[in-house]
Parts: sequence; structure tokens; C-alpha cells
Amino acid sequence: MGTHRKTWSKSEKLAVISKAKAEGVLEASRHYEVSTTSIYKWLDKVESIGESSLEGLHAPELRRENKKLIAENKQLKEMNADKELKIMLMERLLKKKSNYHGREDQVGTRIYRRSDIRRIPY
Repeated sequence: MGTHRKTWSKSEKLAVISKAKAEGVLEASRHYEVSTTSIYKWLDKVESIGESSLEGLHAPELRRENKKLIAENKQLKEMNADKELKIMLMERLLKKKSNYHGREDQVGTRIYRRSDIRRIPY
């Protein structure tokens, strides 16, 4: 067995699996120079999920997808920050507006001015 790392296509994995089912995992491992651990993992994936689980994304596809997700994450963070800023400004505006129309006594209940009384600035 070699110590190099190889990526296996779906068709190669299926060939290894069929040989492992027919002649045994050890024989398939020796014939295709694949570790028995890899064969057992592939067998488990095929049995639990199906043959589509053997399709792996290659490095360029992963990098492209990763860049796309990073850009989307950045955009969502900016949108979230904008919304947080709007909420903060609206809360400040409401607080100023409520202080203009009435004041709070020591307990915290709102006391409203009557419309017939001249407004006195605080």
C-alpha cells in the first residue's frame, strides 16, 4: 500500500465496493490499494444513504462554494447591522418623543399634560 493520498471518483468507489462484496474487503483493499477503513466507510455510506453519498466535491468546487458562503455571510451581517441601527435610532426617537409629551414621576408612571395647559419645557 502506498502512503500517498488519492481521491477516488464515484465509479472507482463503486468498483471497489462491488469487488469487496464479491471477494471480501481485504482482497479489494489489496487489489485497488485502498485502506480497509476507507472501504468500510464507503460501504456504510452506500448502505445508509445510497450511491449518491459517494460523490464528493473537489477542492476547486469547495473553494468556490466557500467564497460564495463567505460573501453571503458578510452581506447578511451588514443587513443585520443596518437593522440593529434602525431599531436603536427608532428607540431613541420614541424615547425623545415620549419625554416631549409627558414626564415620568419617581415611580416610573407616565404623567400626561392636559391639552388646555400651556406646555412648559423641562
